[in-house]
Amino acid sequence: MYHAGIFTKDPVYRKEALQSCPEDRPLIVQVLSLCHAKLKVPITCKIRVFHTIEKTVEYAKMLERAGCQLLTVHGRNIEQKGRLTGIANWEFIKAVKQVLCCYYYY
Repeated sequence: MYHAGIFTKDPVYRKEALQSCPEDRPLIVQVLSLCHAKLKVPITCKIRVFHTIEKTVEYAKMLERAGCQLLTVHGRNIEQKGRLTGIANWEFIKAVKQVLCCYYYY
């Protein structure tokens, strides 16, 4: 519980603590890698887009490398919720789809 308290209050701690190496940043990579290695169920993730396509694509690739097997991309950024919902940006979703390994089951 000590780590959880600091983790929620200190952005530096969130960025630097509980990491095994620079390649494992952010912490979600470590969690995904561990789940993928230890569990026998598919690992799924849902993300919102970042403000640039490049950052969104890089984050999606990082999740895939960490073990994410099904990724849902919400076409809006973090500020677009509630009254500020706006229209989803399909270009971001398309860019992620084009770079990840895709397997379709119909």
